[in-house]
Amino acid sequence: MPLEKAHTYQNIVMKISVLRFMVKTMSRLGKTDLNRQCETFVAVVLNHVYPSIAEEIRMKLGASSRERRDAARDELKLEREKSSKLRKELTEAMSQIAKLASINEMLLENQVLRAEVSGGNVRRLGKKTL
Repeated sequence: MPLEKAHTYQNIVMKISVLRFMVKTMSRLGKTDLNRQCETFVAVVLNHVYPSIAEEIRMKLGASSRERRDAARDELKLEREKSSKLRKELTEAMSQIAKLASINEMLLENQVLRAEVSGGNVRRLGKKTL
């Protein structure tokens, strides 16, 4: 199997070399349509040949692209869950802060009123004392 792939790869490289020579010659003669067609051809060949070679290299290095993709997807899922949990905690903390701020304002007002009442020269209106 590897010999077949090596032979196929050598064959493609040889044909691309011939094609390059033809393109170079034709472009000197002013026939540039061939250049555009060759660009498309080379792109198609590389798209068909390179993925299998790249996957084979990755397998020899110890990790296939699918394994890497799945690992990255799992890691992203975990990070999204952490992010969601942290956003929820942040929302709860912000509402707690708002609640405590309003309580704090009310306590400050009560403290000011107590200070004024304890001064001795302020009388409460509305309450009857016997």
